[in-house]
Amino acid sequence: MAAKSDMVIAYIESLDVGAKVSVRGLSTALGVSQGTVYKAIKSAEASGLVMTRPKTGTFRIDSAVSVLEQKTKIAHIIKVLGLTVLAGSQYTDKAIGCILVADGDEESVRDGACGEYEADSVLFIVGNRPEIQKLVMQSGANLLITGGGRPDENLIIYAEKNGNCILSSLQSTYSLLRLLNSHIVGGGITKTDSRVSSWMQAPYLLYYNDITADWHRLYQSVSSIVSEYPVVNDELELCGTLDIAKAFAANPSQKVSGVLNASGDYLQVDQGTTMQEAAEKMVLSGKNLVAVTQDGKMCGLITASDILRYYLYSGRSRTQYQYESFLEEAAAHASKGHKTFYIRFPGDELDNYSEFSLSIMLAAAKKHADDFLKKPCKLDNGTFFVSEHTVSKDGLMLSSVISRCGDSYCVLEVEMHDETKSCAKSILMFSSG
Repeated sequence: MAAKSDMVIAYIESLDVGAKVSVRGLSTALGVSQGTVYKAIKSAEASGLVMTRPKTGTFRIDSAVSVLEQKTKIAHIIKVLGLTVLAGSQYTDKAIGCILVADGDEESVRDGACGEYEADSVLFIVGNRPEIQKLVMQSGANLLITGGGRPDENLIIYAEKNGNCILSSLQSTYSLLRLLNSHIVGGGITKTDSRVSSWMQAPYLLYYNDITADWHRLYQSVSSIVSEYPVVNDELELCGTLDIAKAFAANPSQKVSGVLNASGDYLQVDQGTTMQEAAEKMVLSGKNLVAVTQDGKMCGLITASDILRYYLYSGRSRTQYQYESFLEEAAAHASKGHKTFYIRFPGDELDNYSEFSLSIMLAAAKKHADDFLKKPCKLDNGTFFVSEHTVSKDGLMLSSVISRCGDSYCVLEVEMHDETKSCAKSILMFSSG
């Protein structure tokens, strides 16, 4: 399948800029399955070869440019998009004036870095293109790698030495551009940004005719948070789940179809579903992963970390600082690694406190992490649990305990409770990098 996928990508690379790309058209032209074409187009999108425009289609691109209305610090971009810093954590205070997508054309990198913007104020979004990543670093610009990629160690050393940042995201290039346009370029969150399509990760597609070795090689980062993983057929339709325990016990050459649970209990939502609805489904089912579909085909994933990032950074109805105003620290119970807060709701405004419990827990955890590490932190990962116990909002308390820490990170266990019962818990990892 890899050879056929490479053939499709090579064909896309040969197309003229502006040419329309479709799953059905490429499948017919090249004689390969629609599933293989879809996977190749997603890979091409992550690499910046194509861009999908809603209600219009997918097109071959040269590069995509986002000029910011005002320069924005890299630290803010990291926080909003949930990025990982691979190099240059000490340089995240620098301001970015222009964000460009490089599709593999060396001239587009040179033009972008040497145009009206100083190279140091340019952020390039690049897929799995080592040669382009190297060129970006040599130009003096900053680098954001999509699809969860990691650059050569020499590039990381080069960036640290020359004062540049290298960032990474699991999202596809197009997903990042949508988030940038709504969160940063456009100046704020809109109602449409609350839909899972704006927060989902590019999917790790596991086909029923793959072998379990593919799971071992590609999906171990996911296996730590789920016990079952959705499986698709060649048409990208969900057809069951892989039992991860059985997959690890199976012979590496065993077909996924041989360990497939056709009646697997996976969560599925349409890409138009709101993040609030997705969160409720996850809480009620106790699952940490949701498959996102479009027209019956799997197109993304939402994990517990995505839900937490949404609640922390979307500014839904209040900012983090307004939620902090609900918290009164109990000084008698405080220590560096353990804080207790009384929750004081303003009047009768929040009778249904459960709708805001996760946001309040996140605000308390971030405040604790900032104080503990003595610098602003960002949420890296986490999970959450809500019990069936109903408690009165009067007398509600919140406990935050540092369970593990290092020089630049800490893991917190946060619990909302009254004197006798717990109503919500969360385990969260913050970092200052």
